[in-house]
Amino acid sequence: YETLAITDIPQEGVITVRGLNESGKSSIGEAICFALFGRTFNLSGESITKLIRWDTAAATVSLAIKDSEQEYLIQRRIDRNGVSHAQLVKSDTKVTLCEGTKETNAAIVDLLGFEFKGNSPTWMVTCKSTLILNI
Repeated sequence: YETLAITDIPQEGVITVRGLNESGKSSIGEAICFALFGRTFNLSGESITKLIRWDTAAATVSLAIKDSEQEYLIQRRIDRNGVSHAQLVKSDTKVTLCEGTKETNAAIVDLLGFEFKGNSPTWMVTCKSTLILNI
């Protein structure tokens, strides 16, 4: 996707995304994973630059997450040189809570209560024609 905005999704439960092969289901999951963890299921380290569309200089993902009391905005960016940037913002006040990849990673782990482990996190399962997010 060059640009994709997904809104009005449930705040809890199981969410499924269906579509034909190569229609972008996995790309949605990869974008969510990149926003949360700065990596994807298949890409990390130097290969993470493969997220960048062939005709652009960088990839940027913004993801809003909410706990029981507060909404946050995670923003991540990576350029073709592998330079990445991340920040966590408190949505209601627009106050930046942390900035920088390491600091943001640590803050997100604190918020979520888990970190990226393995090739397929328990919150996401992919099937041939369905993406399932367990929130």
